[in-house]
Amino acid sequence: MRNGVIAGSIAAILATLVSLPLHSPVDNVFNSATVALASLFVGIGAGVFWNKLEDSQRQLPYY
Repeated sequence: MRNGVIAGSIAAILATLVSLPLHSPVDNVFNSATVALASLFVGIGAGVFWNKLEDSQRQLPYY
């Protein structure tokens, strides 16, 4: 789970830096904060999924 949070944090930082100069049609929906939160949630989801597959023999192909 910790690896997913770390990966999500790194992705959130990079995605936020990339999305700063972009102009969105709806500023309340597609802003840097929502991009960062989405990256964190995806990272946490990846960590949870990895932990569920931890006992599986085919962990890497499923992931």
